[in-house]
Amino acid sequence: MGFDLGQLLAGRANDGLLDGPTLDMLAPACLSAYLDGLQDVGRPISPALVRRGFAISMAFQSGLSALFPRELDEPVTSNLRALIHARAGMARFIVDELAATSLHA
Repeated sequence: MGFDLGQLLAGRANDGLLDGPTLDMLAPACLSAYLDGLQDVGRPISPALVRRGFAISMAFQSGLSALFPRELDEPVTSNLRALIHARAGMARFIVDELAATSLHA
């Protein structure tokens, strides 16, 4: 659960269009809407479980490659700096989500 929620948010961050603070702001609203959708189709699931699934799937999908975009081989520009900044923010967001949803937290 939550796999597709991670794709929704990570795609914009991977493109450099969302930074870490924006992810922090949007994630709770997206999670809430996602849970509402599950409820609407008769599949109520624990918010903690969905959030953990979201954090883990986002880490595997996007976290491992967040700081190593293919554009690193190109000349350094303000666009590249913005992309790296957004991706670093996403990496921080993912680490924070993993910590917040840890079974040991």
